[in-house]
Amino acid sequence: MAEATSNFGLIKPDGTEVIDIDNLNSNADTIDAALQSLKPLVKTVTISTSNWGSTTLTASKTVTGVTGSSVVFVAPQSSYASEWYGNGVYLSSQSTDTLTFKCSSIPSNTLVANLVIFTNTRSS
Repeated sequence: MAEATSNFGLIKPDGTEVIDIDNLNSNADTIDAALQSLKPLVKTVTISTSNWGSTTLTASKTVTGVTGSSVVFVAPQSSYASEWYGNGVYLSSQSTDTLTFKCSSIPSNTLVANLVIFTNTRSS
């Protein structure tokens, strides 16, 4: 009699069973859905000089799909990297659909960064 895997409930036929195509298809659908849920969002964020608060040195940007528990990787596009790092820009907080950046001094030009966002992480 077939057993199920402990993590995703995939059907594991015994060595003497005839393979059931419906079970194989069901396993494939389960694996496909699990992989899709782990696929990251890839986005670009543009921070103009007018986005920065003059006293708070922060800029909040709407980024659809991000959550408070998302894992977010930020990398300035290469042509903006010098000004990004020179002004101490970093991601300081996040919440639903919002990323907030902080800087040590307000950049004099618009900055553009690439984002990789993982919204559905699994703990082991």
